[in-house]
Amino acid sequence: MAPPTLARFAPYAIFAFGLLALDVTVPRYARSHFIPEQMMHSLGAARPEVVLIGNSLLAAGYRNGVRTRSRPSVFNAAIGATTPLENFVTLRRVLAQTEPKTVVYGWYSTQLVDDAVKIDDIQGNRLVSVLWANTSDLSFFFPRPQEQPIDVARFLLMKHVPLAAYAPLVQGRLEISRRGLAADKNAASANPFGADADFRRMADASWNDIDSRLEKRRTGSTFSFSRFVVAMRDNAHSRGAKIVWVAMPLASRARATASASATYQSYVEAAHRELASAPGDRFLDASELAGIDDGSFADGLHLNERGARVFTQWLDDQLAPPDDSK
Repeated sequence: MAPPTLARFAPYAIFAFGLLALDVTVPRYARSHFIPEQMMHSLGAARPEVVLIGNSLLAAGYRNGVRTRSRPSVFNAAIGATTPLENFVTLRRVLAQTEPKTVVYGWYSTQLVDDAVKIDDIQGNRLVSVLWANTSDLSFFFPRPQEQPIDVARFLLMKHVPLAAYAPLVQGRLEISRRGLAADKNAASANPFGADADFRRMADASWNDIDSRLEKRRTGSTFSFSRFVVAMRDNAHSRGAKIVWVAMPLASRARATASASATYQSYVEAAHRELASAPGDRFLDASELAGIDDGSFADGLHLNERGARVFTQWLDDQLAPPDDSK
């Protein structure tokens, strides 16, 4: 048998080189044309006094198009389909480019105690080139890696596997994140994230077994808040910014569940007491905001244009200096 020649291996080498090139090119393209172009580039030019951080509820709920001109300059950096992990790394990226006086974090349901580092979050963050920027310390995401060997292995796998290996998943998250970033550009739409029965089911699911989920994070009268939530507060303070925690508006079914749950009420009180204890920090509750009813929601979760108008004007009033609040 004739010995193998280099020419025989050339197709395999070309294929491997192509995968490597794709793995390098796609994140670079995302870095250059996705997050920076649509959000970070405009952030640098805006130099806002207030930055909003959160998920699609805040992205859809706050509309610059209905703002009152006399209010502080606000930049909405909320991104759809994100968790406290992603919100933290987004805030750190934002604070690296601007120096706001105030950071507003919009939260919903049990989000303040969500410590999850899930594989879908890893994929989404890698896509937008946020998670992998100066956040390689494994211990931050997994303080006790010996207790989460499978999660750690998945984390490392998704960090190093060629991007081409999960391109379909990347494409899905790209569309979700794109819609989140484009929310303000679609203010005329009833719901930038699509009025869909799935969101109604998601809204109901987020309140199922809420007592048992919160009790797992409870010790006496206090709760173990997400380390990513605490890191957001500390990160804001380190840059001289105050933080305002905003409980997002709730539709009637969620309001009823929240009102009937003593555990949830204790959770809200503990968040107010512990997360907003620093001078200048505040805790605002828009869960039962006047002027917001079921007709203000597109799908039970996201505010439609009418609801967003009420919420935006209310938040602007809350953020206005005392002499500009009338």
